Amino acid sequence: MQMHKQADPGAESGGLQCPAITYAGERCKRYILPGQDFCSQHDPRRADQRKRAASRAGKASPPIRESTEIREMVLKRIEEVIKGEITPPVAHAVAALGNTAIASLRLDVKVREIEDITRRLDALEMDVKEGQM
Repeated sequence: MQMHKQADPGAESGGLQCPAITYAGERCKRYILPGQDFCSQHDPRRADQRKRAASRAGKASPPIRESTEIREMVLKRIEEVIKGEITPPVAHAVAALGNTAIASLRLDVKVREIEDITRRLDALEMDVKEGQM
């Protein structure tokens, strides 16, 4: 069986490694294109674009506070039903509204996940176009 050696991606780009230092304190392992000073992830000219992408990514976390509030509200209604302070039909209505709110939160999480995946895909496509992959 014959093994094929993969070409070094640096050979296609002239073999120049990005001079940037990562947050981990190591030199970036990506290669730069001829005529460029940095890879696409460290190019100062793309700082605004990276900042916008990072801002969108930061919004991808699940709405924990809202779901905790709904859970606490439902638990309080359960106690009120047990104590006879509210009727079961009222508790059912509250539970139905809580389920609607939870469904809305789930939808928000899915939208944020899709936005994050789209942002990451856009960055990958840009890297491919620039020969960084």
